[in-house]
Amino acid sequence: MKSFIKFFVFYFLFIVCSASFAQQCENDNEALRAMQSVNVTFTRSDGSSFSLEAKYANNDRTRAAGFQSVCAERIKSTLILFEFERAIKPSFHMNNVVAPLDIAFIDQDGSVESTQVMNTYSLLLRSKPLYSPSRPVIAALEAHKNFYQKHNIDSSSRISWELIESKSH
Repeated sequence: MKSFIKFFVFYFLFIVCSASFAQQCENDNEALRAMQSVNVTFTRSDGSSFSLEAKYANNDRTRAAGFQSVCAERIKSTLILFEFERAIKPSFHMNNVVAPLDIAFIDQDGSVESTQVMNTYSLLLRSKPLYSPSRPVIAALEAHKNFYQKHNIDSSSRISWELIESKSH
């Protein structure tokens, strides 16, 4: 009887957590859909460069939402550039984010201040870590985990961006 009760409690918690997790995961969120696009250029220390499209979080609403409730598949294929009105020391969290992320903090001159891996929160964690640069920055770029390592982007790299003009009909 005791083992049945343990099994029932475990099963119940598993179902509740799974249902809650499944409801939180969407292909995107309202803020992500509202974000404009930017062309981001990465320049490595050896001078080689490449460009990718990213979503542009440049206001309080879009910066607050980020990848919250977005499914891992969408996170793997999407970058979000967070730009601030002035140089600040922002703090990023992983609340309601379903997959680990890489983040690059970007100085006013476009230099990468640092890159960090942001891990999802475990249900067992008592405190939820925040991720911040060591000095004020004007932007941060979120990508899927291992993005910066795969593309050889580090603190000797530079990142710049340009708004992609929307096409009118």
